[in-house]
Amino acid sequence: MMAVRLLIATGNAGKLREFRALFAGLRGADAGLRGADAGLRGAGVGVSGVDAGLRGADAGLRGTDVGVGGADAGLRGADAGLRGAGAGLSGVDAGLHGVEVGEWELVAPGDVGLADFEVVEDGETYIANAARKARAYANAARLPALADDSGLEVDALGGAPGVYSARYAGAEADDAANRAKLLAALGGRPASERGARFRCVVALAYPFTTNVRLGEGAVEGRIAMDERGDLGFGYDPVFELPDGRRMAELSAEQKNAISHRARALADARWALAALYRTARKTAGGKMASGGR
Repeated sequence: MMAVRLLIATGNAGKLREFRALFAGLRGADAGLRGADAGLRGAGVGVSGVDAGLRGADAGLRGTDVGVGGADAGLRGADAGLRGAGAGLSGVDAGLHGVEVGEWELVAPGDVGLADFEVVEDGETYIANAARKARAYANAARLPALADDSGLEVDALGGAPGVYSARYAGAEADDAANRAKLLAALGGRPASERGARFRCVVALAYPFTTNVRLGEGAVEGRIAMDERGDLGFGYDPVFELPDGRRMAELSAEQKNAISHRARALADARWALAALYRTARKTAGGKMASGGR
């Protein structure tokens, strides 16, 4: 399967690492789907074995004592065929439900001369910002592009900071300043009034087209009274999951299994598959694969 380059439209090192890990997981899922297909073929072979065994049993029953032996052998063949069919169907079950997303080679903006490229994120929704970035980066790089916009929504603050999460404490503020402002805004509110969620929208665009495909995901939790954990980035140290762990205490593997970004990408599997097919069809995939 030919790899197609996909630009991850962000300069955030943490997001880049997360997307690379998530795509590695998608490749594993694709391998599972191919295993499911092989399992179906195995099931077909097994069923054929059942049919052949039953025919042998029938032929044996019409014979003499020797034929009875043939019948017994035939029934054993049928039983073996049934086991083969069962093994094949187990392979189907082992395959993940969904569609293959294709073979992608992820590239960062710096890899294609766009390290300093910027897109103004002044949309009022995650969709607007993600779609704008995806289109702009796809056109600039002449590559399929994936962009995301995500934010933290706190119920007690009317859904804020939302689309302004990255610049909650000001355009030049860092993650620590954003977290400090959030904790100050919530003050001493009890846990019952600190419900929140991370939400993410991913957008996929092909260069010089207007169509943008989307995926969305969210993870529920609440805002803790203080910070804890030194993993992750952004608001992770103050975001508490229902089981009491902070997002910043999760390993990369644990976070990628539940995060809003992981769920948004999973929601966009069909879109990735469609984008891959488009890239392969356009000029034999030459533009998307850099002419290789």
